[in-house]
Amino acid sequence: LERVREDPLDPSSRRFAQPASFRMHQAIAIRRITATKPFEGGERVFVLADYEQNPSDQVHNALLKLLEEPPPRTTFVLTTARPQGLPPTILSRCRTVRLSPLGSRDVEAFLDAALPRTGKELGSEAHAVVLAQAEGRPGRALELVYGIDPGATEAAELIEAVVEGGSLASYAWALTASFRGSREEHDRRLDALALLWRDLLRVRTGAAEGLARPDLLPLYRAAAERLDPARAVEAALEIERARERIQANAYAALVFWSLFRELALALDPAPSGSTGSTRAAAPQGRSERAPA
Repeated sequence: LERVREDPLDPSSRRFAQPASFRMHQAIAIRRITATKPFEGGERVFVLADYEQNPSDQVHNALLKLLEEPPPRTTFVLTTARPQGLPPTILSRCRTVRLSPLGSRDVEAFLDAALPRTGKELGSEAHAVVLAQAEGRPGRALELVYGIDPGATEAAELIEAVVEGGSLASYAWALTASFRGSREEHDRRLDALALLWRDLLRVRTGAAEGLARPDLLPLYRAAAERLDPARAVEAALEIERARERIQANAYAALVFWSLFRELALALDPAPSGSTGSTRAAAPQGRSERAPA
């Protein structure tokens, strides 16, 4: 709380070590609180953020009756990026309100208003990059202003490994990378990969303006020369499939390896008629020993 009061806009002050999922004791606490009248104030609102992160049927069942018949003057707000990740029994008891990303002008206006309060300064080029990477999300724009880089560095390393060494290099990268963390952290990795892959597709079609990572333009151009358009679309779809598998508690390392393989096949670095290189080109700073 002290960190939040000191700098209310700093996203890092609202990050916690615990995974973003609900526990049974929290569901019991919510039921206990709703059984009493508020001490002051007439309305109560419970915000259950990222509700799709909850893996427990016990928690769902504990809150089911409460969501079906909330106490008087009590509102529950469940937020989720993927409604399909919620059980049908929960969805059927909710009224859906879809929130689209903001337009670039709205995010720019937010950024212009917020920057003086953050004490940060952005040059015109950095300002444009922040807007491109924010993708209509003010919170993401703030993360970039404060230098929070959830998954972007890893994603750039992976794309470089795939471009330089193909599927074997991506496999070596997968073995040496750490895929521990919450589903939220994995989701951020996938966000970063999707952003870079979209950049690559734009360069492939000749639209190199407004890239999220303009510093990777030479890498994009090298990759675009051998990008298979049909497989590139399949790889983009594989990123979305990976999200669903992560949400279903699939083993993260296998999910990412399957995705990396699709990315490598879309780029297909081996010349026609060639069997390709047999040596993994590991990213700088990682192990260069290929798997047996």
